[in-house]
Amino acid sequence: MSEIENKSLEAHVSICQHRYESLDQRLGTIEHRIERLENMVADIHHSIKTHNKGNTQEWIRARDALIAVLLGSLAFMGSKFLF
Repeated sequence: MSEIENKSLEAHVSICQHRYESLDQRLGTIEHRIERLENMVADIHHSIKTHNKGNTQEWIRARDALIAVLLGSLAFMGSKFLF
């Protein structure tokens, strides 16, 4: 808490409002990214179900890579958001 916040409740409330707006915006961005990744995973799942077995191994590798990227992205965004 800054010096001005210690002296003025009004300043504290205003600063907190800006902090929460920033957090809300960042959380919205993370939610949007997760939705995009969910759609990608659903598309890959659909493609795996509709393609023949010859392509299945390639799609499994792509899916595994996407899952790894998704988990890494979530960990990165979580660490940035929480710390």
